[in-house]
Amino acid sequence: MDEELIGWAYPYAIDALDPDERRAVDVLLEGTDAATRAEFGSQVRLTAETMAALSILDAVEPPPGLRGRLLDTIAEIPQTPEVAPPVSLASRRKRRRPWTVALAAAAAVVIVVGGIGIGSRINDNPASPNTVSEIMAAPDVHTTTLDVPGGGTATTAFSPSEDAAVLTMNGVTPPSPDKVYQMWLVENETTMTPAGTMAPADVKPTTQVVLDGIGSNTKLAFTVEPPGGSTQPTSPPFAVIPLV
Repeated sequence: MDEELIGWAYPYAIDALDPDERRAVDVLLEGTDAATRAEFGSQVRLTAETMAALSILDAVEPPPGLRGRLLDTIAEIPQTPEVAPPVSLASRRKRRRPWTVALAAAAAVVIVVGGIGIGSRINDNPASPNTVSEIMAAPDVHTTTLDVPGGGTATTAFSPSEDAAVLTMNGVTPPSPDKVYQMWLVENETTMTPAGTMAPADVKPTTQVVLDGIGSNTKLAFTVEPPGGSTQPTSPPFAVIPLV
């Protein structure tokens, strides 16, 4: 895949490119391989979903100091001075890199403010905003989006170097009152390790959770289980997302 081109997905999604840059990206997308186009599209969708989640927070009063911490995070991003023309798409890409970090910081806000998703790790400790931003900004992050039966989508952003993934679910129907959704890390197609549960109240219009300790697991599966979850699946997975 063309990692250089995929790196343009973030500013492309938030309409942060000038007309020349956008046309250049469109031309490159037309001529690139199918895998790169698919990954670019996944990155754009994930960015759009994150920004949509942020828009839901407009009516939510953030906790004291949150806005300042976000601004401090963005302010710490190194600013590269503009370079006089001629400027190649590649060199412009280097100057646009701060968008990735800023978007990652924004994604962290979705979890910190609350009211959107469960924001928990598989070990049930609170998800660290730093962990979310590190995953989203990692150079090897790979995204996959899956349509969930019954409606909605599930997107994973997995970074092998961080050994962790961010799961974002949008518009997914909650389980019935007497059931939970359980996540499983899948290795070798048969070994399934419990990775947390979602009760009906946990599944919001936008739900985001951090999964760490991915290790050699290659897929994330979802089953419907009794309250509290199970040690092994009691029903076939209704959704399976490749992590790699």
